[in-house]
Amino acid sequence: MKEITSLKHPIVKHLVKLRQDKRYRSEQQKAVITSLKVIKEISALFPLITLVQNKILDPKYTLNSAELITTTDEIIKKITGLKNPEGIAAEIELPPMQDLSNKSPILILDKIGDPGNMGTLFRSALAFGFKGVFITDSSVDPFHEKVISASRGAVFQIPIAVGSLIDVKKLCSNYHVLVADLKGKSIADIDIHEKIALVLGSESHGPNSFFTEQFTAVTIPMEKTESLNVAVAGSIIMHTMREKL
Repeated sequence: MKEITSLKHPIVKHLVKLRQDKRYRSEQQKAVITSLKVIKEISALFPLITLVQNKILDPKYTLNSAELITTTDEIIKKITGLKNPEGIAAEIELPPMQDLSNKSPILILDKIGDPGNMGTLFRSALAFGFKGVFITDSSVDPFHEKVISASRGAVFQIPIAVGSLIDVKKLCSNYHVLVADLKGKSIADIDIHEKIALVLGSESHGPNSFFTEQFTAVTIPMEKTESLNVAVAGSIIMHTMREKL
């Protein structure tokens, strides 16, 4: 066990940079988790590299951590970037990117910018049996701290690939592709094939024209409202797809 008392300690600087800098996360292949609940869930499945906590927390949270560091509330606030942190932060290795071309169903997220929405979609994808998530490089980083938190750690439990629109085009050539779009057909009326992908587009601007011009657009019949949050709509469509498979 190690104790850190300085805000300028190299480990503190490293963890802060992991939280703030997408490029640094990619270079280091590590991320920071700032939610106690998510840390507990993830540590039961994957070993943590470093666990930083104040002295008040129960030592049982050190399970599956290679290194335990105790520190002050001030340093925990610095590491987590939170005004009222839960007294803990963890460093974890990023999962490797995977080939999704033989997995089904899969979710494709294009230009999803809100971390909370992306996290919720990951959580739903895991719950509804999706086998992978492809994220275009114009979307928020799936290992952003808020994505990890909103997903309840699902980003570490489902295969992920990140790439360009060119990569998406190659991937889609092997799938029956459904695209969530307000102008689409009701998802309830669509036949679901075995090898299938669902595309969810920008919260503000909808799906990329590449998808809407080539693939089957689907929507959710609604009353008294024109649209739903992308995380809510995507979750409903994923549930409906699972019922049809």
